Amino acid sequence: MLEPNEFDLLLVIAQLSIAFAGFASLASALGDRNHRDETRVDAGRLINMLVVSLCTAMLALVPFIPTLFGFVENLVWRFSAATAFGTLVLFAPGVVMRTKRMKQYAGFNNPSNAVNFGLAAIAAFGFSSCAFGLPALKPSASYVAGLVALLLICAIVFFRVITSLLRPNAPE
Repeated sequence: MLEPNEFDLLLVIAQLSIAFAGFASLASALGDRNHRDETRVDAGRLINMLVVSLCTAMLALVPFIPTLFGFVENLVWRFSAATAFGTLVLFAPGVVMRTKRMKQYAGFNNPSNAVNFGLAAIAAFGFSSCAFGLPALKPSASYVAGLVALLLICAIVFFRVITSLLRPNAPE
């Protein structure tokens, strides 16, 4: 069974990721952009952030499903991690392609992109480790670490979207 602190942590991660998506979407709707290149970067960032945020929220809820079916704890985390890794494999190509297109425009930030790529690799490693039952004593740690890495990506991209919108006609 899920420990109460894991249960609470998963719900907080889901709520935070949805908050990032919602506030960034609202800010982008209210933002005023006149520079076409920066608008393309902001749009790409927002789409990528929505993908990562919504995936993070859903993946934070996945462990509840096998738990409700009565799976033993080890299988709960392994099943959830396999689902999470599959989700990354499914959505990563679109995020990577959008990011490649954004690189050609003003306002793209290579250091942030490198950090996000590193965090995505950490998430993939955490999910794959958990899917294979590592660490054996506490597989939930690898799963939650992967989710936190995805949540950090959400936070970084949220910050980039908001700061860009607050400086309407200046490159970042």
